[in-house]
Amino acid sequence: YGWYLGELEQNDQFFDEFHRKHPEAVIGLSEYGADANPAYQNGKPEKGESEGKALSPAEALAVAQDVASLTEERQACQAELAALEAELARLKAELEQAKKMLTRMAERTADPEKYLEAMKNRPAPRKRAEKK
Repeated sequence: YGWYLGELEQNDQFFDEFHRKHPEAVIGLSEYGADANPAYQNGKPEKGESEGKALSPAEALAVAQDVASLTEERQACQAELAALEAELARLKAELEQAKKMLTRMAERTADPEKYLEAMKNRPAPRKRAEKK
């Protein structure tokens, strides 16, 4: 009480009620609370001030939620990138096949007689065994 929520004067009531409900519990009160590092303090802090060095619990939660959202977006982008890389590899393979086909076609048209002679001298294709 007194910094992020409520007023400083509510501390007495809070601790009295807490002690009544939990007499076995040990209670501690620190001067700086969650931001216990004095380097985070300016010497004359205003209520709720964090000076941009330490986050309030609400600010820390918002940052954590932003990080989680960015992590999900990153994973989605990585999956999309992997799909695009796979598609690129497929297209490159297809391009190589097209280049080979064009090279063969260019060889045929460059010297048709030589191509026809080569085709005559190539081994006959094997016949497939008939299924029974």
